[in-house]
Amino acid sequence: MDTTRHTRAWSGVLLVVIAVVVLVSAAHGPLPTTPVEAGKILLGHLVPGMPWMSDGSITPPQDEAVWSFRLARSLLAALAGAALALAGAILQVTVRNPSRSPTSSGSQQARVSARSPRSSPGRPRWRV
Repeated sequence: MDTTRHTRAWSGVLLVVIAVVVLVSAAHGPLPTTPVEAGKILLGHLVPGMPWMSDGSITPPQDEAVWSFRLARSLLAALAGAALALAGAILQVTVRNPSRSPTSSGSQQARVSARSPRSSPGRPRWRV
């Protein structure tokens, strides 16, 4: 599988995971609502004429809680996470530090110091 197809496949999987997490988050609260009902409410507002919006299976308090409060909270959290990820990517580009570099997380230094703490210059000699 080439890199472009691999990246697209992972992007699709991650978008599905994000959608499921947003629906679960929109369903969570003091008023009992399942993720399926939250999905129905979302779909009912986006596509008019859905039968479950008028047959009584979704109550008005559930509709109000999910559409007005919980969904807004979930989407704002997803937007904040995306903004933080974008800020991190911009920071990596700005300081010219590739995100796959072992030095970006300090793992190279940790590996060197864990390998030989006694031979590192400028470090105290530990005796156990």
